Order: sequence, then C-alpha cells, then structure tokens
Amino acid sequence: MKFKISFPLLFFLCLCAVSKIELMPFLISYAVHESGHMAAVRLFGGDIREIRADVKGIELKMDKRGFFKRHEIILINLAGPLAGLLLALTAYFIGEDKLFRLNAALSLFSLLPLPGLDGGEILSQIKNTADL
Repeated sequence: MKFKISFPLLFFLCLCAVSKIELMPFLISYAVHESGHMAAVRLFGGDIREIRADVKGIELKMDKRGFFKRHEIILINLAGPLAGLLLALTAYFIGEDKLFRLNAALSLFSLLPLPGLDGGEILSQIKNTADL
C-alpha cells in the first residue's frame, strides 16, 4: 500500500504547527473515519492500493477482483461516518467534549448528499438502484 501526501497539504500542516493550531483532534478524526472505510473494503474482499491525502481530503484507491456490489459500496461509504460517530460516542462518555463535537459534526457533514462526500456517493448508488 502506498501513501501519498500532496505538497499543499504538507505546507498547510506545517503552517498549522507553526501557528500552534491544535491539529491532533482532526488527525484522530480523519484516521478513525478512513479506518472505518478501510475495514469495510477489506470485509468485502477488497484491498487498499493507495491512500492519497490532499487539502480536499483523503482518497482511497481500491483493488478488488471483480466489482463491489451496490449494497457493498453503500456500506463502505457508511463505514467511515459510523466509525466517527462511534468515536464521538466514546468521547462523550469519557468527557472529551471537543472530540465529541468535532466527530459528531464531521460524521454528520460527511453524510450530506453532496458530490464528493460519503452521503453523495450513497445517494448516487441508491439512485442507480432505482433506475434499474
């Protein structure tokens, strides 16, 4: 598996570090969210070939013999936000209010039915199923 990080993102992270902006909660949130997607891909027999990180977000390049079925794609897209919501719930019960609010907001935002977000891909798969 390859990991590629874009120069603009690296520059942004360095800028944040120099400015003393607290990035750890965001990095934890991203890692948990993407780990949810990766676990679902593996569950359905896929492999992660490459992870690309840039200022727009993180993209997983996957390999699978054959294709993922529509319901598998929907579940893969749900897995990231669900992992984030589980982290939010855990943070709530241990009293980490900032981590709770951040993960709840990011997970719910990710589920918006907009292109480029998990919710947009889910809606697209549902629409494709309805067209059959």
